[in-house]
Amino acid sequence: MSEMIQQLHTDHVNMARLLDLISEQLELLQMGEMPDCVLMMDII
Repeated sequence: MSEMIQQLHTDHVNMARLLDLISEQLELLQMGEMPDCVLMMDII
């Protein structure tokens, strides 16, 4: 059971990082700069 919890934790950490990356790109867009669209599409 602890292996499953560890995997869920790892997945949570990875998802949080992806959301942070998307947020950073959206902030660039809001500032009128060009976001990394390839990165955003890879995440989606």
